[in-house]
Amino acid sequence: MEFMKTYYPCYYYKFKCIADKCPDSCCKAWEIVIDDETYDRYLDVKAVIGDRIRKNIITDEDGDRCFKLSDGRCPFLNEKGLCDIHIELGEELTSKICRDHPRFIEEYDGFTEISLSLSCPEAARIILSENPSDKLYPVPEYSGDDDVLELLIDSRKKLLSLEKDFFGCVAELFEKAANDEEEINQCFFDRGYMPSADSIRSYIKILRDKCEILAPRWKKTLNKALDSAESTDGLYSYIRNNDDIMKNILNYYIYRYYLKAVNDLDVYPRALFIAFSAFSFALISLSSDYPLEEAARLYSKEIEHSTDNADIILESLNEIPEV
Repeated sequence: MEFMKTYYPCYYYKFKCIADKCPDSCCKAWEIVIDDETYDRYLDVKAVIGDRIRKNIITDEDGDRCFKLSDGRCPFLNEKGLCDIHIELGEELTSKICRDHPRFIEEYDGFTEISLSLSCPEAARIILSENPSDKLYPVPEYSGDDDVLELLIDSRKKLLSLEKDFFGCVAELFEKAANDEEEINQCFFDRGYMPSADSIRSYIKILRDKCEILAPRWKKTLNKALDSAESTDGLYSYIRNNDDIMKNILNYYIYRYYLKAVNDLDVYPRALFIAFSAFSFALISLSSDYPLEEAARLYSKEIEHSTDNADIILESLNEIPEV
């Protein structure tokens, strides 16, 4: 019997939830969806908290069971910033989404990749404080017969091993994505592309006007970014002065999203999403009081945990000038 191998970034095991010391909370703003297995176990909980759990379960418009938020917070997030279910019943009785966070789990043909999310402050601190290196991200051993996946694995490996500055890596990303897109789909894209001020503004407008917004401060932050995006001179200088952290951001997104093109064969659009995400963090940081780490975390929380928002962005990329 052949077992599926699981791969983790090298920094993965450095992560440990800092609980009540966290400056944010993964128990606020988002719906806490309850998986079927956990729901069935909640039906049998006899302790006093069992009644409290069952009284707070609702069904949302998508038909998912979830906890009814109270002022945007999970009803089991106590005043100390800790989870009452975790305290009274143990981690195994929290919902799967709670046990998994801040991990992303991606399953491919013959292997699984598990990574951390930039939306978590502690995970973001760990990811962005690393020295940029291809050694951070393992290369899957693939022996299947999916030629597209094999091509994407090889391309991602080369992109993550580049010893260039941020702009050199972005240029190589577009070159590699254009080559892969041509080989897979016989589509042709500009290999010398680099986002302009107008294209970055258009991307920010997609985030502001089309995507669902969780936190009110996110819209204010995007408006500030739009007001300061008249030219790329200051932005590019800011990126050059923060090259290591910008490369870590870029590599994080390459690792997370490049292989996803195996599902829809849209390699170049994913390269655009990867690059524009990184440029957006820099612009948001430059135009606000947020350090790059916080800008990346806010973006991740608003975009990466919403498949609807990610789909909206990919579908709207054709509205960006010069793309």
